[in-house]
Amino acid sequence: MSDQAGSAAVDAHLATFDEPRRQTLEQLRADLLHLIPDATEGISYGMPCIKSAAKVMVGYDAFSRHCSLFPHSGSVLAQVTGMPTWCEAERGTLRFPIGRRLPTALLRRILAAKKAELEARAR
Repeated sequence: MSDQAGSAAVDAHLATFDEPRRQTLEQLRADLLHLIPDATEGISYGMPCIKSAAKVMVGYDAFSRHCSLFPHSGSVLAQVTGMPTWCEAERGTLRFPIGRRLPTALLRRILAAKKAELEARAR
């Protein structure tokens, strides 16, 4: 899937949500694209994802009562410190309230842990 096709697929997925879910996900998307310079987008496991060097870094989606960030790993979130009290981290899922923006510093820590995991796997 080309970068343009991946972004179009994400646009179509996000368009299925009402406000404020869509806005919450759009903000997360923008933050992630800003933090990962070589980012491309796509759909993985039926949800939007952000890739770096053709590897999925994180997925994200909205549900009836929360939004979630998925590092597609059962160990990444356990390595991340400073989780806000309004977030719920469980194995491979970070749940957060609709309408809340995840702190940039938290996203950086999650992405760094995911990148380290991918690099370790590549060795």
